[in-house]
Amino acid sequence: MRLWLLLATLITAYFEDDVSYLVMSSPERGRISFLRIEGGNPIGEAEPIVDAGLQSPFGLAIDQGKSVMYVADPQSEKIFSIPFRATRGRLEMAGTPSVAVANTVARWVAVDHLGNLYYTEENPNNAVFKVQSAALDRHLRGSQLKIHDGAVASNVSQPGGINSDGFYVYWGNKDSGKERGSVVRGNARQTNTAVDVDRNLAVMSKSSDTVYGVCTTADNLFYTDSDGVVWGVKKTGGRDVEISGDLVRPRSCAWDGDGTVYVADMGVENGVGQKGGAIYAFPGSMRSIGPQRMTKMVNFENAFGLALVHAGSVTAGLQAALIVVLAMLVCK
Repeated sequence: MRLWLLLATLITAYFEDDVSYLVMSSPERGRISFLRIEGGNPIGEAEPIVDAGLQSPFGLAIDQGKSVMYVADPQSEKIFSIPFRATRGRLEMAGTPSVAVANTVARWVAVDHLGNLYYTEENPNNAVFKVQSAALDRHLRGSQLKIHDGAVASNVSQPGGINSDGFYVYWGNKDSGKERGSVVRGNARQTNTAVDVDRNLAVMSKSSDTVYGVCTTADNLFYTDSDGVVWGVKKTGGRDVEISGDLVRPRSCAWDGDGTVYVADMGVENGVGQKGGAIYAFPGSMRSIGPQRMTKMVNFENAFGLALVHAGSVTAGLQAALIVVLAMLVCK
């Protein structure tokens, strides 16, 4: 009887692990919410994870391994670290938020697969920063490294959205992108900005003067601009292509690790406040980049930050446990 109960528990965990959660921020509302995704389809409506204690949550990044969410809150002049857990089909906070980086007006953050944190500052620093995973674990204040500096390289021009795969860091420029690079690729492991001259950076695109969100898939790079356009280009370089011009004010974008890219659209600004806003999705792992139809996933007012929590594939430990229990039942 106990073996059957254990098997049922493991099977339940297996299917729960097949769920993903789309995490989104609303700076105007001071709120972070999630949307449950199953098989690429939204389940229910957006529900809050954090609806108090933040002043203006903009960019989001997820460290899957540590179950930590990083939130850029420029009005608080901090990047917060918020532990979370997935339980009973929802996301919730799993502890008290702490300060990962203080005295910063960063609006955009990213995390690589090693747990290193990246962020950009437009003014006054005009630079790309990195905080190594070990420093975050030890809560070392003031451990950020300025890895790409606009005072040294002209291709750093009021950087905005950022993404990293651990080898390279990609950022969008919010000033003079058509001249200095709409999206630029730099070395993610660099620690000395003295070698940060233009020849060490790769300009990925020059289609837009002002770029907001930047995200990558295995082979492709996508970004949003101030004209409401979502663009795409291969990570190896080449011609950039307009994916869609149907959104109003697209900001962050995020890849689900499979075949879908999500985009946050802030909606209309009418002088009084924000109206509308939604999260959209499109196929992002195409071999040949081309225009795509945007599918609305959920309405979310003043949507800005976007990230994915992957309940993911079943872990090796769970696989082993299932095999052992099944073998015991068969041999019993």
